[in-house]
Amino acid sequence: MANRRKLTSRAGARGVTGFARKWGIVIGFSVLSYFIGFYHGSISLSVPSHSSNGVISDINPTSADGIDTVKQKFVSPDNQNPSPNVKPPQKTPSQTLRKDVVVGMAKGIAPKPLAIFVASLRKFSDCDMVLWMDEKSTKDPNTERIISKYRVEVRIFREENLNTYAQKWHPSSYRWVLMNDFLKKEGLKRSYRGVLMADVRDTAFQSNPFSILDEQGSVFFASSEDKDIPTRRIRDCQWNKNWIKDCHTSEILSKVSENPIICSGISIATLTEAQIYTQKMSDKLESKHGRKCERNGVDQGMHNVLVWTNEIPNLKITTQESGLIANMQSGLMLEKEYVDWNVDDDKECEMFETDDTGYDLFVRRCDIGLSGGATSKGDCCRACMNWENCKGFAFILDTGKCFMKDCANPNGEKRRISGGGSSGWMKLP
Repeated sequence: MANRRKLTSRAGARGVTGFARKWGIVIGFSVLSYFIGFYHGSISLSVPSHSSNGVISDINPTSADGIDTVKQKFVSPDNQNPSPNVKPPQKTPSQTLRKDVVVGMAKGIAPKPLAIFVASLRKFSDCDMVLWMDEKSTKDPNTERIISKYRVEVRIFREENLNTYAQKWHPSSYRWVLMNDFLKKEGLKRSYRGVLMADVRDTAFQSNPFSILDEQGSVFFASSEDKDIPTRRIRDCQWNKNWIKDCHTSEILSKVSENPIICSGISIATLTEAQIYTQKMSDKLESKHGRKCERNGVDQGMHNVLVWTNEIPNLKITTQESGLIANMQSGLMLEKEYVDWNVDDDKECEMFETDDTGYDLFVRRCDIGLSGGATSKGDCCRACMNWENCKGFAFILDTGKCFMKDCANPNGEKRRISGGGSSGWMKLP
């Protein structure tokens, strides 16, 4: 098999310090170092055998579920002249006949992680790129330019147009409903071959992720968070264990708990397998029990149940060690390569008081959310301004995370941030 570089992700890094690994997607900053090797029953586990050219579309506000037909809202004349740095990728015979698509949720995304995601992908692929965003996020001048320059099809959605029970869901959950609706309506119409379902905030590409499909028939690739010989199983992680227990039954948890944790952030599949998968995810989330257990992360519990109960056809599982995806702390490296504007932290944070001494001044207080993909305190200031009820933040430099706070009083317990960082809070009127 040809030697490919990986996709890379920044979240959940495992000590990889550069892009010298063999493959293609980096996540966390995952660099999507996708899909090189995979295990499939080879270890002692119960492993089941219209490019839009920069179009921003507005989801029909009359739709009952908020995911109906779209109407063109904005097309930049510059989209006919892609960046000279983006070279048209070489196509294989199969790629000239059918198109691939990347789909992802990008609600509230900052321009920098968006630039890294789309620019790194465009470096290797001219696939369709379909992202769901809130309208406010698209108003940023840098975001608007990125959408046009890299030919992104943005589908603006409004939570109030989702079904009532879904309006309170985390975006990581209702993204599956949006993706499922899109693939049902557009998959065959646009003659898609491959579908990459990706976390957008912390993913970058080091090769064409769809090249693995040239060597496969019908397939669904999922990725383990562990090595070839797993050191951690579902039973060992309270988060994953409780996501499954709360949304299913103790019997289901017992059935799957001895298996490795499979990440729901990155999957790639041929169209039919992707349609089956997103339908099953939507069904689980929209079930009576699924509606009650919903919170950030439960989609990964559902994902693991589908994997380990053999509900995904033509499944192949890759590993961190020899597979398609690498978790890497690579945000600053990626920013230098793909962010083509200067970020002025002082300007971004002009509405905030900040403390750069490396302490979290809001320890165990006021938490209302988490935003990833940050490379400076300015990203956290911007994210807080766009986050409902946010009045402060704690920025963790080595993980790129912004912990959002609904209080602006830092006079509490403080703790040094391992790896460096800052705290910020809104100035008094």
